[in-house]
Parts: sequence; C-alpha cells; structure tokens
Amino acid sequence: MKRKLSKFLAIILTLSFFLPSLTVFAAKPKNPFQLSEVEKVSYRYDNRLFVFTEKETVNQIVRFLNRCGAKKTDVNFPTTDGVYVTVYGKDWDTNYIIQGAPYQKEKSDLVFNIPQGYQTKSDMGELIDLMQDKMNEADPYGYFTKILSDIGLSLLNNTDHQSIIFNFDNWIEIAQALQNLNAKKIGSENKAQLGKLLGGTAEIRFMTPIEADVSTYSYRLYEKGIAVTQYLKGKDPKTEYFLCDLNAHKKLYSLMQSIYQNNEKHAAWLTVANTGHIEDLQVTLWKQGISNQPLYPSYFALVMNELKEIQVNSLSEKSALWSKPDAEYRFRFTTGVEYRVQILGSKMRIYASDMENILEYSLNPEEVKQVLDFTVRQIQNSMNGEVEVNPVTAKPVIYLYPQKETQVNVKLDFNGNLSSTYPLYPKEGWTVKAEPNGNLTDKEGRSYRYLFWEGVADVNWKQESGFLVKSEEAQMFLEKTLTHLGLNELEQNDFITYWLPKLQSNQESFISFATQQYTDAAKLTVTPKPDSVLRVQMLLTKVDEHNREKYAKLPKQKLPTFDRKGFVVVEWGGTDLSSDPEKIN
Repeated sequence: MKRKLSKFLAIILTLSFFLPSLTVFAAKPKNPFQLSEVEKVSYRYDNRLFVFTEKETVNQIVRFLNRCGAKKTDVNFPTTDGVYVTVYGKDWDTNYIIQGAPYQKEKSDLVFNIPQGYQTKSDMGELIDLMQDKMNEADPYGYFTKILSDIGLSLLNNTDHQSIIFNFDNWIEIAQALQNLNAKKIGSENKAQLGKLLGGTAEIRFMTPIEADVSTYSYRLYEKGIAVTQYLKGKDPKTEYFLCDLNAHKKLYSLMQSIYQNNEKHAAWLTVANTGHIEDLQVTLWKQGISNQPLYPSYFALVMNELKEIQVNSLSEKSALWSKPDAEYRFRFTTGVEYRVQILGSKMRIYASDMENILEYSLNPEEVKQVLDFTVRQIQNSMNGEVEVNPVTAKPVIYLYPQKETQVNVKLDFNGNLSSTYPLYPKEGWTVKAEPNGNLTDKEGRSYRYLFWEGVADVNWKQESGFLVKSEEAQMFLEKTLTHLGLNELEQNDFITYWLPKLQSNQESFISFATQQYTDAAKLTVTPKPDSVLRVQMLLTKVDEHNREKYAKLPKQKLPTFDRKGFVVVEWGGTDLSSDPEKIN
C-alpha cells in the first residue's frame, strides 16, 4: 500500500529540502552568483510559496544575486531558519537558502548553495523584503500562496464521493495555479456573484499544523470564483469568498480534473477526516468476538490513516449498514460528528452522522487484509494495557555517493509500518540519479540531499551497552562519536541539529547504537551494489532516579569505525525509547 500521508515531522523535513525543480535531471550553473537567461524564480518563507515569472522582477532578483559579492566561507549548514529561493533557467535550476527573515533589523549576509556556504557584502535582507513585498501584494489574504504539501493534501470529487491523496508530483502545480487566480475578496452577502458550485473534481483540501492543533482548509470552486473555508478545532468554520480571473480559474479547474483522473482513488469522507479532532475510537471484530473495544488516543490517527489509504473502486449508495461486518470502526470527533466505517469481505461501508446516505466501496482484498491485520495488532496492544504505540524509528535518512553520476535504486524492507517517506516510496523502491557530491535527482528533476523514511518498527529494542550522557555534554559526545563512526561534517550536522535538542531536554540520557538488530528490522537493497555502507541507528532513553542505577551498571559500547571507499551509502536515524509502552493496572 502506498504511504502518502505525512506526519507533522514531514513539514519540518521539507525545510531541509530544496524546492522541486520542474525540469528533468537539471544541471546547475558553475557559479551560482553569475546567472543569466533566468526564466523564473520561486520564493519560500514559513508556510508560503510564490513563483515570480514577471520579467522585470525576475531580472531584479537575478541582478541582486549576481552583485551581492558572495565569497565562499566555511560555516555550518543551517537548520530551519531562512528563506528558500530557486532560480530556474531553460534546462537548469539552482537553489539557495538565505539566512534571515522578512523585515528583520539584523543584517543578513549568509547564503547556502548546497553544499557550499557564502558570505555576502550586500545585505540579503533587502532581497528578502523585496520578494516578500511582491508576494504580499499579489496575495494579501495569504490563502493563495500557502504551501500545500503539509498534511493530507487531496482533491475531492464530491459527486462521486471519491478523492485522490496528493503525492509530491502534483502539489506545486496546484500551488502555482492558485497563485495565478488574481483573487478579489467579496462579502458573504455577495457570494451569489460566484455562480453555481462546479461539479466533478471541484474541491482542494489540505491540513496544516497551527501550534498544537491542525487546521483544515477547503478550496471549493464555483463558476466565477472560489470559496475558502478554514476549520479550526473548537471554533466555527470561517468561509471567505473570492472572484477570480476567469482564464486562470478555468486552467485550475482543468488541472484538477487531469490530476484526479491520473491517480488512485480513496474514500472522500475518510480523506477529509481530521485525525487531530478524533476524541474517541471503538473497534468491533465480529469473528474474533471483540465488541466495541476502545483504543487509546495514541492509536486514533494510526488507525484512521490506515483506512484513509485504502484504494477504492466502484461506488454505490446504501440505506443501511451491515449487521455483522468483519470489522467496524466507530469514530467520534470533537465537532460532534460520528463515523461508522465497516468492512465486510472486499467491501467497505461508511456512515457519517452529518450526511444522509451510506456509501459502499469495493476494495482490493490484499489491502483489506493489511488493514485488518494492523487493527488486530492495535487491539491486542490496547487489551494488554499498552498506552502508547511502539516508539517511532525517527528520521532515518539515506545519502548516496557514487564515484560517478549513476542511476541508483534503493529498496527498503521494513519490519513495521512506514508512517512517512520523502520522496514518496513506490513499490519498486526509490530510483534517483546520484552524483558523487551526494546530490540526488528524481525522474521529474527534483533535487534532494537524502532519501527520508520514518516508521513504527515491530522490534523490542535492547540496550545492553552504551553511554550515560548528561545534557551539557551531549553536543561534544555526538561530535566525537559520530566522527568515530564515520559520518562526515554535513551528515553530522544533519544528525546533531535533529537529535541534540532531544538530548538537551533530558538531564541525562543513556545512548547506544543498534547494529544487527536494526539492520535486520530495516533491510536495504541498493542497486548497483555499493562498495561501503554505514548505517547509524541511535537508541536513547531518558535517565532519572528510577532507572539510573540500572543503566550505570551496563558496560560501555565498543563502536566500529568506517572506511569510505568506492560507492558509499550512509544512513542515520534514531529511536527515543523513553516513549516505550507503559503498563497500566
């Protein structure tokens, strides 16, 4: 089953990736500050993206980059701060991360064109402010330049009650089409000016985290405009109405139909369900004699996401639910809406308390088996008193360094459930063009620094040796240990900026590095076969007065070294065992 749904972590991760290129295997200019024949420039800050195509503005941005006086400098790669700029030529693109933020008082003079850092004579804040001003001028409402790749981005066909869940191939097309609408807000009293609601695939849905909650946005197309609705937990929905440029509106609608037709379909009511708003879930497995078994909140999103990902085929409307299905999931949301999702054989029926009809879909039997097996495991965990799910194997990332430009296929055989991958992990594995400097490019021309995956492993992790590390010693420990293990400076920086805050939040941690236990749980097959492979998987446990004596008795771990030679593959990740399941009486 394709894993298309992201966790909030995926949003943070996208800040480590460059904006996608729209060209195939694009080349980069030799000097990123001697640009010419630029066709467009994309600008990204926070959760907004804007693409400049107007010639005068593009030239203004290019002149600023060419004249900024950039000189190479040895500085650490940034973490999450900064703005992201991609410059596109006819058959090339190049990416920049500019340290700074719009309208800040401090001078901004640090730019990264990965992997190289540059110090500039010019204040890059002037360029940032220029691009931010242009974006705000084009979209003063902030709705039409949002980054739509956050969580659960989908297109809905409300006539057929089916949807498609976006992959990374499509979202930037939709984002640019929304930007071009030239939307003008009108009052709700004038919404009749929009005309009738369009049929077919006429709604975009996406979710974006706002502080501790997740807000859902709906973009519904009418004949002459668009209605944008925001659904925020604990508040009434807020809808605003916009008239649009008719030609741009027509192009967006046509694009939505095309993307919808070329992707697998899912149940629309499940797609739009906000997992952050589930307040109760009970599951019945008729054949196993399990009736209305409550699951802990830790399992709500996992179970709903499994149901969301089921591919649906034919649709029909029914007047009643089954009396004895193989499985039934009863969801109650904070909005008061209730869902009953039933599976019987290779069919699924869905009831929603705010809808009149009951929908029935035909399903792939193999996917049904996967969902039911997954459900059985979660029920067993809940019945055994496990409050939390197994700890997540967090942010394993894979770097590829061939000796020459090579097409590489990477397959992952993971003993568990993948919760997020980037780029999207297809059944046949990732296939990318890898360069000796570590740059990766997919068949669509998008650039990556590494391949990312994350999941919940069916593994009983063991720490039989390791190191007691105090919070104030964590940075020095990681730098020394990762150097010994064989990570280079860029890989260490990626590792440390992700894991150091977690270690520093503990007064003390016990750290060990999994070897065969990890490689058995997450097997990698790389083609062509690499000459040397380094896989670093850190296990950490928070230490306090309850367990310090136990961990103090364990021996120090003997760590291997790594010899980089030939085609090199490096992977690092980690698991925080502090969130291991707790037993309740």
